[in-house]
Amino acid sequence: MSESPSRPDPPFLAAIHDPDMRRACRTVYNDLHTIIDRQQVEIQALLEVLLEKHVTSIGEYKRHLARVQQGGAGRTERIQSQIGSPVAPPATTPRDRLGGH
Repeated sequence: MSESPSRPDPPFLAAIHDPDMRRACRTVYNDLHTIIDRQQVEIQALLEVLLEKHVTSIGEYKRHLARVQQGGAGRTERIQSQIGSPVAPPATTPRDRLGGH
């Protein structure tokens, strides 16, 4: 378990007086954020596959996840735009357009 100096300490750590306890809390905090970051990438990859392909296999998802984990700036924005876009109206049939019942 290594400490990540790039992530700022949470505010509650300043209130812990024991340095060993503070170090342990910092380590747990950083480890949990690492797990959350990894899970976020996995969820984004799953959303991409579901939104773009609609049907896929586990193997295809794993290959796509590996590509996403290698880097993919801009993917988050694309996913958010796809999730937030309005749903297309249902397609009409020729019968509906002619006013037939």
